[in-house]
Amino acid sequence: MAQRKEIGLEELHFDVQGWKSNLHHTEVELWFMDKLLHSNAFRPDTHNLFERLEEYKTKVKAISDNKTQLQDSIAIYENKLGGIMGQTLADNDANHLEKHHALREKIMEYRSRFKELKSELFNYTGSILK
Repeated sequence: MAQRKEIGLEELHFDVQGWKSNLHHTEVELWFMDKLLHSNAFRPDTHNLFERLEEYKTKVKAISDNKTQLQDSIAIYENKLGGIMGQTLADNDANHLEKHHALREKIMEYRSRFKELKSELFNYTGSILK
């Protein structure tokens, strides 16, 4: 008979704390990106400067909105975890674990898109600074 692996809610809670920390760090970086895009730090003779900056402003706003949605989802999930702390989840508690993994996937996808945008934005703006 196969032994069932028990997963403690504390372990899931630890994941949540990491997610919250990571999103907080991206919040600070998004604030910086927004300030950079609204600054006068760029060479004005750059071809399509206004259009490119507006495009990046839109992308930063969209990813910032997505971050806020994830933070809300995490808060709701964390409250549910808090209501059942002290218990143990077995592997077959598929509903709760599926929710945890689905939220983890959304956060990983967000982090990937965020890193891609940050790299793209910094590569572009770094080349047109005054």
